[in-house]
Amino acid sequence: MTTERFPLRVLGFLLLMGCLAFYDATSDSTLHRLGIPLLMALGAWSLVQNLAAVAIGGTVLAVIHTDLGAGQWIDSIAYPALAGIGLAVLTVIAWQRFTRRIARTHDARWSERETK
Repeated sequence: MTTERFPLRVLGFLLLMGCLAFYDATSDSTLHRLGIPLLMALGAWSLVQNLAAVAIGGTVLAVIHTDLGAGQWIDSIAYPALAGIGLAVLTVIAWQRFTRRIARTHDARWSERETK
């Protein structure tokens, strides 16, 4: 582990622990149903420093909690929106990784074609 990232990881851990201590799963408040989980996602990102992992977890959880027929806006609007944002983030990450891989192997593929 590099030392320049260590304070960010500790901050993420403390944020996660603080959110877990304050979180009430039975509450219907916006803070407990949306605010604290978003802070937990931020803490998880700063702890693991992998946006794709956090986006996958957040997207899966948002899809699981989505209820389009629910009367509360969090279930019918916020969670589907978060799932869409997570899917968009994952799509951008996958596209960037794909294009970097293609760019890295471009010369080797062309030289291989010329020898055939």
